[in-house]
Amino acid sequence: MLYYYQQLKVCRVWHCLLCKLILVLSSACSPPSSPSQDYVQRLTNVLDLDLAKPEKTHGPHSVTRFPSRRELKLAIENSELSVREFLSLRECKLHVTLAHRNSLIGKVAPDSQLLFNDLEIIEFAKPCLQKIQNKALKAKLEAFIDTKQANLNASFWNAIIAGKEMQKFWRSTNHNQDYPQQLKQESVYDLDNLIKFVLRHQRQASSLSTDEQNVIENQLGQLRFGDGGQLVHEFAELDYFLEHANQLIRAAIERPLCLQAKPTTKAIYLSNIVNQFFINGVQLHSARLLRRQKQLMPSVHALESALGNVAPTTFRTWQDQRDKLLSNTKTVSDHAQLLQTLYQQCGLKIGSHEAS
Repeated sequence: MLYYYQQLKVCRVWHCLLCKLILVLSSACSPPSSPSQDYVQRLTNVLDLDLAKPEKTHGPHSVTRFPSRRELKLAIENSELSVREFLSLRECKLHVTLAHRNSLIGKVAPDSQLLFNDLEIIEFAKPCLQKIQNKALKAKLEAFIDTKQANLNASFWNAIIAGKEMQKFWRSTNHNQDYPQQLKQESVYDLDNLIKFVLRHQRQASSLSTDEQNVIENQLGQLRFGDGGQLVHEFAELDYFLEHANQLIRAAIERPLCLQAKPTTKAIYLSNIVNQFFINGVQLHSARLLRRQKQLMPSVHALESALGNVAPTTFRTWQDQRDKLLSNTKTVSDHAQLLQTLYQQCGLKIGSHEAS
């Protein structure tokens, strides 16, 4: 019996050690917390408060996911030419372009290739119209081209804004812990070149050489590695965790933390945390995010504005939520103002441990 209890005790010890090992390993695998999340956790510990988290109107849940391709892709009206009308264009360069569009490969081509094909059709139709003597055929081809021209912005939209590359640009996963000091890809150059491409062909549609098409495809491809999604996520986290921090400071003010404007030991500890993790952590990170926002978003807005007349409602809703979040510059200053109120209660100055 004694042997049995000894063995049971050994098993319990090993079980406890195993649990601790699993806990350590699992925490090692989890990503480091953001400056704002780390700051809130330290505030919670020093103030000995465990308040309910803010509502989902703040933080990572305040901006819905980027709409899916199915929600963003526009249906484009097509004016068809009959087989006889198509065959009547054999003397035109347009005939080859239309043949490619109607081939098996053309029917399953990605939206970027469909856009390139539309630009060719619009350009090659002009000299073809001059060759056509049949008035009925000429009128039908003119109507066909007018439809293509009217839907050109929708083609641009499907190829760029609704494309899989932009989906990945706005994704909020696989975050770079050194962001925004280090970027996986600087997207401003590619966005600016896509804007020039759109504006140039909105003024006058023209065909692209194979090399030019490859350049556009490459610039679209580079958007996959862009930081739009991470920028939104970082702003949302800052908003969310500082709202939680505000709740903690309000509770400390009401408790109150100090009496007769004299700092307590807890107030001194709080001051240390504010200096190290808010002033030198959250505020610094916030300043870097604002700098990155000013670098990236003008190009994003310019591209979206160029095609804004065809943007679906789902995109506009998401866009409004995103821009409202990214334009909020009061999050950090509001928290600093609350800290000032608490510091006055304790006779302290922000950035110092000395009584005021």
